[in-house]
Amino acid sequence: MSTHMVYAQRGATQVTCADGRRMTFEPLGASFGATVHGVDLSREVSDAEVAELRRAFNIYGALRFPDQRLEPADEVRTMRLFGGIADPAHGSNYNHVPGYPSLIILSNILGDDNQPIGSASKGGMEWHTDGSGWRRPPIASCLYAVEVPSTGGETYFANGYLAYESLPEAERDRLSTMKAHYSWPTLRKWLDEAVGRPPQEF
Repeated sequence: MSTHMVYAQRGATQVTCADGRRMTFEPLGASFGATVHGVDLSREVSDAEVAELRRAFNIYGALRFPDQRLEPADEVRTMRLFGGIADPAHGSNYNHVPGYPSLIILSNILGDDNQPIGSASKGGMEWHTDGSGWRRPPIASCLYAVEVPSTGGETYFANGYLAYESLPEAERDRLSTMKAHYSWPTLRKWLDEAVGRPPQEF
C-alpha cells in the first residue's frame, strides 16, 4: 500500500509544529484529502506551520480549511506557501479580482448591467487538471467559496496517485515508458464546443 493510501486512511492526526503551534489533520475519506484545523490563514503563517502544511499536502493531496475569512491578499499569501503563482492566472480571458491577476472570479451571477460578474465556462465543468499544458504547471490550485448554493454546484476531485497505483504492475510499467503530447488547439476546440462558440483558428 502506498504512502498516500496509508495516511489517507488514518484517523485524525494532531501535529505539533517546531514552534509549538498545533494543527489537526482530519482525513476526508478513504483515498485522499484532509480538513485542517488550528491554522488561521488570515495572518502570517509561521515557517514551522508552512513545513507541516506542505508535508500534509504531499501526503493527503488536497487540504480543506473551513471557517476562514480571507481577503484577496490573504488568498495570494496562502497560495505562496505552496510555491510560485501564475500571473495572470489562465490568461486574460477570465474575470479577475481587481488588482489581483492571479485570482479568477468563478460565478454564474449577473451584475446590474446584466453581464456575468465572473467566469462560468462550461468547459471547466468537465474533468480537468488546472494548468495542464503550461510549461511550468502549478503545484496546487485554490478555491475560496464566498457564496455557495444550498444544493448543487459541487466540485469533485480525483486522486491521480491512487488511480495509477491501482493499475496492474504491467500496465504501470507500460505507461512509464510513454510521453503525452499536449495540444492547445485541440483543447480550445473542445472548450469552444462546450460553450457553443465557433471554433477558433490557430
